[in-house]
Amino acid sequence: ALVVALAEAGVKPGDELDLSSPVEVLRAFGADVTCKASAPLKRGKRMTAVEIQRRYLAAAEAQLGEPILPAWAAEACAAWREALDLLETDPRALGGVLDWGIKLGLFRRHAERRGMAWDPDPARRPSRGRVPDPAFFQELFELDTRCGILGEQGLFPQLERAGAAVLSFPGVDGIERAMEEPPRTTRAKVRGECIRRLAGSAGRYVCDWQGILDLQEGRMLDLSDPFEAAERWKKLPDGRGPRSRLEREMELRLLLANAAAGREAADILDDAGDVADDEDEGDAGGGASSGGAPF
Repeated sequence: ALVVALAEAGVKPGDELDLSSPVEVLRAFGADVTCKASAPLKRGKRMTAVEIQRRYLAAAEAQLGEPILPAWAAEACAAWREALDLLETDPRALGGVLDWGIKLGLFRRHAERRGMAWDPDPARRPSRGRVPDPAFFQELFELDTRCGILGEQGLFPQLERAGAAVLSFPGVDGIERAMEEPPRTTRAKVRGECIRRLAGSAGRYVCDWQGILDLQEGRMLDLSDPFEAAERWKKLPDGRGPRSRLEREMELRLLLANAAAGREAADILDDAGDVADDEDEGDAGGGASSGGAPF
């Protein structure tokens, strides 16, 4: 929240921290529970995740007392600094405070109950002489999903009520309101309002982060712009004219829905081939996604 407040005020806390390969760095940092891994910046220097966090912390501390930060900013910065100090010396000490530390503890205990020695990447090698069965990974996925559920049914609030985690910060309010009222200048507001209004339509709509597809009318709501604040539906383009990558992905989803509805297999394959050809021509190396949640 503090970094977002800085960015919205025109401060650029991420200056000089551009990563050479953000996706690879994300994976490397995510697999490093020791917090010792470093990554190259575009300027050539290498930094650990904690060192990068300290840069952002310093930018926030430089604005303490300014109206762009909330009243609880000083206490948050002090807790932030303490957490970074512990991450450099004893990351496991934050196992009941940081979300990834809580998840790691849950995964370790679950593996032990299944008679397995935990490895941060259990797929990397056998555990106690045997490879975990697929059901084990599915159980981990379910645990992870439960951690992401908002409200009283989520695993994190249950752990906090039981005294096994400390996730609330004194002075920070409006959390419950934020769960129901997304920022008004972002696509989250448009998407949320559409889901509320259109839910229960017997699978007519498919939604993901970048858009909503109306399977019945063959139209889409383009939410690829994070700051889209208006609901603007448009028909999917016909033929083989210029289309965005999102439009091509939505076409593929519509084709899959038509297949499920029983269209002739030959027609489906012909249409899918046309879309795939366009995908190859317009976005070499990028594959279309057929994901999304129906509602």
